[in-house]
Amino acid sequence: MTTQPPLQVTEGLAAGAWEYTSMDFSKPSRDITALNRLGADGWEAVAMVTTWGVSEMRIAHPIVLLKRPLRTASE
Repeated sequence: MTTQPPLQVTEGLAAGAWEYTSMDFSKPSRDITALNRLGADGWEAVAMVTTWGVSEMRIAHPIVLLKRPLRTASE
């Protein structure tokens, strides 16, 4: 049986405390700039899923899922 290492705690938060967001990636030329801004702010793209539009065109477009370490009130 393997044992897990103990959780590391940083500034009162257990390691692995995350906040999440998503971004509709419908216009790649504009969205790359927005993703770069999110990356500079600590967000990391972790997955991409496809969703169908609700208009008559029913166009599929990707949604980017992002996470970053949960920030404390002092950050």
